[in-house]
Amino acid sequence: MDCARFREELLDLLEGGEPGAELQTHRMLCAACRSHAEETEALDRLLQGQVREPVPAGVWEGVRLGLEPARPVVPLALGIPRLVRFAAAFLLAAVGLAVLSWPREEPRHNIVLVEAEEAPDELDLYREIVGIDLEGAGRNGGSGR
Repeated sequence: MDCARFREELLDLLEGGEPGAELQTHRMLCAACRSHAEETEALDRLLQGQVREPVPAGVWEGVRLGLEPARPVVPLALGIPRLVRFAAAFLLAAVGLAVLSWPREEPRHNIVLVEAEEAPDELDLYREIVGIDLEGAGRNGGSGR
């Protein structure tokens, strides 16, 4: 038996085949095939989960320490003192109210007085109510700006 055939039959043996006399003889006589067979059988046992090597002492402790964070993780809200959060909320509310209550510019009324010359009493009444000067507004048919 040559080495190539030995390797093929070794794979058949690992898949559940029966070892032949030639295979056993070649294994005993060829150091390279014997070494190859031992490595292949060890790998096969490892892959099947039959070999359980003991874990060295302290490995699991190192794994556990490696998984723990170096310092505790603090949520953002807990890292800011309550008084600072309250002050920020109060300031935001105060600014919002100030913006909403800010005095707005009164809308301007552009009114064309066509009949101002015909009804001077109404013009005087309009001056009192609105509080703007309308001198000359009705004379030219212009606007009271």
